Amino acid sequence: MADAIRRQLPPDHAKAAKILSKSLGKPLEGVAGIFTKGYWLMPVTRFVEEFGLADYDLSMELCAQITRRYTWEYAVHSLFPL
Repeated sequence: MADAIRRQLPPDHAKAAKILSKSLGKPLEGVAGIFTKGYWLMPVTRFVEEFGLADYDLSMELCAQITRRYTWEYAVHSLFPL
């Protein structure tokens, strides 16, 4: 799904991240629903994981926005490799 998202967005990561950021919707209020209401964002976190390393700061900002709606635990594994 991340590959499909990549094909639909501009090749410039900054432009793609801006579009994705606008698509996130309203943040959750509190933590209720962080694992049950945001599953549709899983491909977005995968997109950041796959394509975001070249622009670390921008990817971290996008992850900060995602985490207000869903977990970004999957993307963090590639942004902070051991």
